[in-house]
Amino acid sequence: MQQSLDADCEAAREQKLEPERERYVQECVQQKMKSTLEECQRFYSDYGARTGNRAPLYYDLPECVARVRYRQSYRQ
Repeated sequence: MQQSLDADCEAAREQKLEPERERYVQECVQQKMKSTLEECQRFYSDYGARTGNRAPLYYDLPECVARVRYRQSYRQ
């Protein structure tokens, strides 16, 4: 059950992150922030993940909230 909820959460997050990541890559290419498309893609490949002090994005989606609630129900 937990694995299924984890997968649902990550799929929902990726559905939200993918278009944003692509938009940033396109801006990177258009503004020549990096030399090549591949460099822009590599630069934004971890967009939305926890990096440094920045919290990961979209763990507030319903699928992710359900995952946390299920996990917490077994800790009590």
